[in-house]
Amino acid sequence: MSRALTIGNFDGVHLGHQRILERLKQLSKKPTVFTFSNHPSEILRETSKPLLSTIEHKIALLKKFGVETIIEPFTEEFSKQTPEEFLSKLDFSHLVLGHDAAFGHKREGQKEELQRLSRKMGFSLEYIEPVHYQDRAISSSYIRSVIEKGDFLTASHLLSRPYSIQGRVIRGAGRGFLYPTANIDVSTLCLPPLGVYSVRLNDQMGIANLGVAPTFGERQKLLEVHLLDFDGNLYDQMVEIVFLRFIRVERKFASKEALAIQIKEDIECLYQ
Repeated sequence: MSRALTIGNFDGVHLGHQRILERLKQLSKKPTVFTFSNHPSEILRETSKPLLSTIEHKIALLKKFGVETIIEPFTEEFSKQTPEEFLSKLDFSHLVLGHDAAFGHKREGQKEELQRLSRKMGFSLEYIEPVHYQDRAISSSYIRSVIEKGDFLTASHLLSRPYSIQGRVIRGAGRGFLYPTANIDVSTLCLPPLGVYSVRLNDQMGIANLGVAPTFGERQKLLEVHLLDFDGNLYDQMVEIVFLRFIRVERKFASKEALAIQIKEDIECLYQ
């Protein structure tokens, strides 16, 4: 059976990515995405871009679109392959790429070279034009800039889904606080402005602090989610937190008691 293949990072699986996925499914009953478990910038620039989605979230999003995935780490050794060396290891009949895609050592796999390889190796080659939103091409970089401004409405249009953070619930500091939280490590992710937000986890409403918990003298950025009317245990579970609206900036309080009073007021905002 012929395989339709695309190659890329697919961070966020946004509307532009989705057009490529739909074309794969039109071409073959084996639509396949070759993607990476880390962002190539981590190797090529020695500093990773903040991600729109964790690898687990990306896999879940791709699965919803009914495509197979091949996932490999992007390493220095991987980056030194020529386009022909890389493609010769894959089984496919159609190659579908974004309009500006290039891969292989020093980005040698651009349009002219891939056209040559398609004739030599016997596969069809197709480039997909970008999807635009308000006259601007949708890209992961564009979406990062939108999220960093806290513009969830625009982000939801570009992603074709509500803006969310998916991650595994980790153990907190064990502060014995009045409002228990599910804590998610967000250190690798692109983030909206630090502060307090109304959020949703499945059908549970909640309030979340995105920040460094300055009242307790902590430093690592965490997403701390308190769900209303929930007394279960989410530790070590993979959860998806949908951001609804900004409530206030994060700030340091004089005591736990003062913070508890403020959180009570924050929760009251959910009902307004």
